[in-house]
Amino acid sequence: KITPITEACIRIRFSKTAGTKEKSVFPEKEPQSSLKWTAKESPSAIEVATKQVIIRIEKRDGALKFMTPDRKLLLAETTNGCRYLDAGKTWNFFEFERSERLKSKGPLKDDFSDVTNKARYISHGGRKLRMPMILSNKGYALEINAPETVLFCGIKNFGQYIYTEGSEQIDYYFSRTGDGSMSVLFH
Repeated sequence: KITPITEACIRIRFSKTAGTKEKSVFPEKEPQSSLKWTAKESPSAIEVATKQVIIRIEKRDGALKFMTPDRKLLLAETTNGCRYLDAGKTWNFFEFERSERLKSKGPLKDDFSDVTNKARYISHGGRKLRMPMILSNKGYALEINAPETVLFCGIKNFGQYIYTEGSEQIDYYFSRTGDGSMSVLFH
């Protein structure tokens, strides 16, 4: 399920069974009532677009690509086996660029840790302090809505992924943070 929330934020959810309704761990972001977005289908893909984000869903494998309105790639899921759900554990595989710098949000307001080419737990011990978040110097953020453990792995040799426990669905928000607005974090 792909739900535009604002022009810059899209909620992404995948489950094995249609209609899976799990309670959000963190307060849900409600879609703006005046939000305008489009959906287009071609023979190979479906695209959902707002003024700030285009999401391309490949029909061949279901992989998502997140792009700017001028089609600059921000983030892509891997094309072979982009996600896996099994008994309360989920894996969502991504293709982070080699030059991309990534930070995770810590438990404190201004606490950010470098997770570029690293594997780290980004949840906060099952406590509902802050939604686990990954920030990229490419101008986007991923906020993961999971009730328990969240592990981020950015090591290419192991597969780059976000792993969660305690949920029957993959649930996250993709947000454009703007080009350079978070640049102070990456120096």
